[in-house]
Amino acid sequence: MVHKHAVREATPQDIDRVVELWSEHVDFHAQCDPRFERREGSEDGFAQHLRTQLDKSDYLLVVGEIDGEVAGFLNGELSDYPPCFAHRTHGFIDNLAVSPQWQRAGLGTALVEKAMSWFSAKGVATVEGRVLLSNPMAVAFWQKTEFEPYMHTIRARTGLHE
Repeated sequence: MVHKHAVREATPQDIDRVVELWSEHVDFHAQCDPRFERREGSEDGFAQHLRTQLDKSDYLLVVGEIDGEVAGFLNGELSDYPPCFAHRTHGFIDNLAVSPQWQRAGLGTALVEKAMSWFSAKGVATVEGRVLLSNPMAVAFWQKTEFEPYMHTIRARTGLHE
């Protein structure tokens, strides 16, 4: 069976579903790395964040639908490097999540393409994001896109317990 998918800018009515997808997304990342464990009330905090950002011209929230049902989302924003850099403004993709049953159906690619068009229309030449290295499916997805690694994030523990 061929399923019809579409990508569009999110509306306030999409926020509850986006928060559900975000929760699944973060919980999966917590299985890959326990530091992604959500705290109590995180869903409400993320929903409030989306509501305050949704109408801002430097913020993007798009949803992907399959057969009319929201099955994925991407959020991102315009961001600036410090003023010492010649090329300051860039795009940043914060989250890309697709419901597990619809992964590998082309929806993630469609969400990224929509975001790249939005960033391009905003005059942005480069877009960044992060991928959790302990999530091999995400690493494989991003390797198939036009994104490429250019910087490694490093971390160390101070000895204090989290």
